[in-house]
Amino acid sequence: MTLPLELIRDGQPVDASFAAAFEQELPAISSSIDSFLGPAERAYLETLQFPLRRNHYLLGRYAAKQALRACLKTPDILEVEVLKGVFEQPVVLTPLKVTAEISIAHSKGVGVAVACRAGHPIGIDVEWLDNGKAEFLASCLSAQEEKLVAQSAQSAPATRYLIWTIKEALSKALRCGLMTPFEILEISTLLGLSPKSWTAQFRNFAQYKAHSWLIDRYFLSLVIPKNTEVVFSPAALLPHLAAASGTLDQVRPSDSEPE
Repeated sequence: MTLPLELIRDGQPVDASFAAAFEQELPAISSSIDSFLGPAERAYLETLQFPLRRNHYLLGRYAAKQALRACLKTPDILEVEVLKGVFEQPVVLTPLKVTAEISIAHSKGVGVAVACRAGHPIGIDVEWLDNGKAEFLASCLSAQEEKLVAQSAQSAPATRYLIWTIKEALSKALRCGLMTPFEILEISTLLGLSPKSWTAQFRNFAQYKAHSWLIDRYFLSLVIPKNTEVVFSPAALLPHLAAASGTLDQVRPSDSEPE
C-alpha cells in the first residue's frame, strides 16, 4: 500500500512517496516477482538461502518499487532496479532521465520504503517493539540518550527502540549505515508531539531532523533535512501492522539487512 507523503522545501513540493508491504501479502508478492524485480534483483534473491531474509527482501523491494513507481511516475517499474552500493546502501538504477533517492526498512512482518527526488536525502527505519530484547539496545545508547530515556513518558524499553529507529534512519540518510560509531549519531533532543509521535534532533548533524510514530507495536522513524517540512500520517497502517505483528519471527535490530 502507498500513503500520501508531502515534503516541502523552500515553499516548493518535493516529489516523494511512502509504501509498505505486509507478510499477509507474501504469497501474492512471491508469485509475481517477475512483475517488479529486475534481472539483477532476481539474481540477488536467489543467493538468499534463509526464508526470513528472502521474505524481508521481498517485502522491502516490493515496497520500494511501489514507492518508486509513485515518485518517478512511471508505470514500468521493471525498468527501475534497486541494487546495493559499496556500503550496502540501496541505489536506484533507471534508464529514465530522472532518478530518485530510496530508503528501505523491514521488521517483523513488514517492509517499508520512502522515495523522493534525487539530491534530497532521506532515511527510514521501522522496528517491532520486543520488550524481551530491548536491553540489547542499551549498549547502543549514549549517556545523553539514556537521560532522554529517563525523561520519556514511554517505558524505558520502548524509548530505547524509538531512539534506535531514529539513529538507524539517520545512518541511512547519511548513506553510511551502521558502520559508523553509534555515538556519532547521538540524539540531542527528543520532543513528544503526542503520546504516539515525536521529533528529534542530532548533536553532530544539526542539518537533519527526525519524525517518529508508534503504530500498534511498531516504531517508524523518518529522517529528513531540518528545513524540509513533512506532512505524513501513518494511521492507515494500523490494521495491517496489527495483523503482521503475529507472523514472521523477529530478529534483533543488529541482525536486519542493512538497507
